[in-house]
Amino acid sequence: MKGHLFRLVLAIAVAGLLSSAGSVTAQGKKGKTPVNFGPLVGELHQTRLLLHSANHDYDGYRAKAMHDVGQAMHALDPNHSHKLPKENGPAVKEDQKKSDAQLAQAAKQIQVVIGQLTSGPATPATTSAVKHLEAALGHLNTALKTK
Repeated sequence: MKGHLFRLVLAIAVAGLLSSAGSVTAQGKKGKTPVNFGPLVGELHQTRLLLHSANHDYDGYRAKAMHDVGQAMHALDPNHSHKLPKENGPAVKEDQKKSDAQLAQAAKQIQVVIGQLTSGPATPATTSAVKHLEAALGHLNTALKTK
């Protein structure tokens, strides 16, 4: 009996959350023309995880790039959870070539997302995201020159 009541309350709560979510336009306001940045935010999340898993020996530029990617994700979807796994123990120690390849791959992924964002109409959300992603590319280029 308690299990059925719990499921009913849970279903009502979920339905309430879904009905109050509304649609989000490219301007980030409730409106009639929803824009789904979910796939791009997902790509950026994967890129950020890739950067997170690389060596930490880039004089802070890897971390700055991660921060800018997170800012771009927030510009596109302020309600998305941008949390990364907690770091336990010392910094990652892997082959430098592998780590450099991860940063280079992340830069390519960011360039693809910038291309997708700039191929559509410019909105405050896309303009802000592109600005942050271009900054992240600059940090990654500097990081890859750091040895």
